[in-house]
Amino acid sequence: MLYDIRLHLHYDYAAAAGGGRHQVRVLPSTILGVQRVIAASLSFAPAPNERSDFSDFFGNNVTSIAFRDAHDALDIRMS
Repeated sequence: MLYDIRLHLHYDYAAAAGGGRHQVRVLPSTILGVQRVIAASLSFAPAPNERSDFSDFFGNNVTSIAFRDAHDALDIRMS
């Protein structure tokens, strides 16, 4: 069975954030004998100034992003 999963998170800030760092854990993981991820993507608006992808201690997919410029909204899209 194949699933096509999409997630859109939208944040509006009461005042512009003057930068910041976020760790996003929304990408699915491959679990042997249970599920296999064929393809996954993660995008952000506005585009972050820094981005790194890694697995945490528990094997979760983590995307660390950082912004230097002020922004008043953040969109995260996973598919």
